[in-house]
Amino acid sequence: MIKKDQVWTGSYWDEFASLPAIIPHGPIAMLGLGAGTAAHSILEYYPSFHIIGWELDELLINAARKYFNLSKLEEKNEHGGYLSVCIGDALSPDATVEGGFAGIIVDLFADGKILPELLEEETWVGLAKKLMPNGRIMVNCSGRDDYQYYRDNNVAPPKSKHSWMENSAIKALSRALPAGQVCWKLVEEAECENYFALTGPLPDLDVWSTLVPEKLRTKFDTPSPLVVYLNCIEDNSIEQESLSGVATVEHVPLSLLSDGRIESASVVLLHSLTFLPRAVQRRLRPWQLVLCLGSTDRAVDSALASDLGLRLVHVDANRAEEVADTVMALILGLLRKTHLLSRYSSSSSAASGWLGSIQPLCRGMRRCRGLVMGIIGRSASARCLATRSLAFRMSVLYFDPGYEGKGKVSRPTIVFPSAARRMDTLNDLLAASDLVSLHCTLSNDTMHILNAECLQHIKPGAFIVNTGSCQLIDDCALKQLLIDGSIAGCALDGVEGPQWMEAWVREMPNVLILPRSADYSEEVWLEIREKAISIVQSYLLDGVMPSNAVSDEEEEEDEEEEEEELDEAVFEVENDLLQLDKRMKEDPPFVLSKPSDQQLQTDDSQLSSEYDKQRGISHLKESHSVPSVSRSEGRRSGSRKKGKKRPARRRSKQKMDESSARETDDVSGRDQVLSSSSRFASPEDLKSKSKSSAVESTMEVTSSEKEVNNNSSLDLLRDGSVISLRARDQPGLHVARQRLPGGGWFLDVLSNVTKRDPAAQFLVTFRSKDAIGLRSFASGGKLLQINRKMEFVFASHSFDVWETWMLEGSSLEECRLVNCRNPLAVLDICVDILAVVSEEDGVIRWVD
Repeated sequence: MIKKDQVWTGSYWDEFASLPAIIPHGPIAMLGLGAGTAAHSILEYYPSFHIIGWELDELLINAARKYFNLSKLEEKNEHGGYLSVCIGDALSPDATVEGGFAGIIVDLFADGKILPELLEEETWVGLAKKLMPNGRIMVNCSGRDDYQYYRDNNVAPPKSKHSWMENSAIKALSRALPAGQVCWKLVEEAECENYFALTGPLPDLDVWSTLVPEKLRTKFDTPSPLVVYLNCIEDNSIEQESLSGVATVEHVPLSLLSDGRIESASVVLLHSLTFLPRAVQRRLRPWQLVLCLGSTDRAVDSALASDLGLRLVHVDANRAEEVADTVMALILGLLRKTHLLSRYSSSSSAASGWLGSIQPLCRGMRRCRGLVMGIIGRSASARCLATRSLAFRMSVLYFDPGYEGKGKVSRPTIVFPSAARRMDTLNDLLAASDLVSLHCTLSNDTMHILNAECLQHIKPGAFIVNTGSCQLIDDCALKQLLIDGSIAGCALDGVEGPQWMEAWVREMPNVLILPRSADYSEEVWLEIREKAISIVQSYLLDGVMPSNAVSDEEEEEDEEEEEEELDEAVFEVENDLLQLDKRMKEDPPFVLSKPSDQQLQTDDSQLSSEYDKQRGISHLKESHSVPSVSRSEGRRSGSRKKGKKRPARRRSKQKMDESSARETDDVSGRDQVLSSSSRFASPEDLKSKSKSSAVESTMEVTSSEKEVNNNSSLDLLRDGSVISLRARDQPGLHVARQRLPGGGWFLDVLSNVTKRDPAAQFLVTFRSKDAIGLRSFASGGKLLQINRKMEFVFASHSFDVWETWMLEGSSLEECRLVNCRNPLAVLDICVDILAVVSEEDGVIRWVD
């Protein structure tokens, strides 16, 4: 029983009194007013709020006015706060106010159960629309769905702070609102337990606890969201340190599936969804964020996630160097038989010497020089392997399965070294190669790309290496070649199927099988873990639903594909103009005699349309040239690669130059179009006009370039430049240093350092045209970022919005760095350029 003047009840109603501390000042809707218990506590400690309560039972309201002082709350107090009572449906669309509610409290039950309408997503979507900006909803979601079962059987339900998935109201609320916009807590009482849900990003619990009444401060033990590393990263100390205060991090092996930790998690991280047992896959939930760390078959994992209804995000890094190194190691092992000789040297018979049993083992060993490396696929790892093979003085051939498709030659995004030669067919490559390595992704076109029919053309005595998907090769056909001795050996990174399970196959001296480790290195794995941590932080704290975070090189390839598609459009229009020029010379639209009015109108319309077309190609070129210039300034290596990645474009330009050179004696139709005032002039006048206009255009370009160069010294910054930052508000240089031994890296200002100190030197990295990052040499290349305590720190090697900065100002002497995530994070600095990248060879050289 609750006394008439009692404010605190010691039950779940007290939780509602914590809502006003984290919402804007405005009206609060209380859906399910009851006797006004929660309204009493809110107006006791927040007397300036206006509460609007809805209740269906008018008898209950009358009883509350008589016995619980509800009528006193309906009178406006000295602070302006009061309670308004509405009799009617709380979920009606009319239950709203102009401007929206600052907060909505939902406590709707019937017959001891939560209303069925609160289990529907549409209900929560409608309630969210009734909020003002930054408003929140606090909900009493009742207990577990199966609580009645435990009560009927006189069994206590499991008291787990992670058993929220047993509550259907929280599930519906999570599905209705954006990711990361729902948090919850478990309120345990003597006879029952209730789940409370809160919409919006998770508040700072330390700050929140200082703003609520003292009686509620002990209740701020809200469990953090659970992040589970499923059968991966057993030592997650890095993740626990980085996500401290954000989430609880646990490693769950496959042997502990029955503990319910997977179902309780907000975020699940794993290696590959495909290789998990089916029973584990069924435990994943649609509302969870599943991060796939370094999956070898992204397409297969994505398709499986779609079938299971999961939100899967791939996190990966560029592994080209690791794959190429592994392939070279496997090739050298097969050619030099190092695995066999190492096994033999550890045996007791190794003392027999060269003339003994060692000589038979060494038969068949070959040198690398002079062999032919055949590469199937066009990827970054294929390019790295080609470079290494050429360093070993091998010949390199390659075949691109996607080079020809749908009757149109696709433009390459990966360029091999010039010494490598492309083969037109796969059979030609197999027939000429001593070593064959597969580097293509798995698709419908590449499934069993090396099948029994194709392997008939392979060169006798060749070696096959596959570090990609095991489904690229017909395993049965490959095994038959090994048995017949048609090939000298093979090396596989991961195998499937019974054909590789026999012990005698694994003991074959010319077969090397790795446990899917070709693309692993400590550097790559650390980069993937840092990316995953950044994604989890953004998801849990800001509600940002991430997209695939793959390697920077793959993102650059996507940009290059878009640019090359634009190149093709420009080239097609230029070809049209070239044909137009030829037709205009054969049948010129200009005459020497005075034309009639009708002819004038006809010529006018023709020239206007062609002039418009010329303007169209001009605008297309301009729009195309802008991003390419910014990318060339932003990525010095990217600019050189782009220059090499357009052989088809160069050949087409050469053809156009040759055709235009043969027509130098004629008047160009394009010049006629550009010279709009010469439509009725003689050809001699047209020539002079075109020359003068060319001179004028050259002068205009030169003057415009001067304007650009003189516009701002900020343009002097290039990708790869080394700079120092002088503080403008105090004497000294910004430096990266550890305030405590072994602690984190911070950006501080010191006056006793020079520009030659590595701690004061930063590498400029362009992320886009207008956004840069600053890597510190002292911290090992970590990027400058702003943390949630508004401190300038160096914490991550990978780019995210926290590590991205805008450089604003008119010159390097007076500029400032503004964080792209938090515009309040500003550094007023003077930039000194210490080293720049040479445009000739790409080498960074000191300015002095």
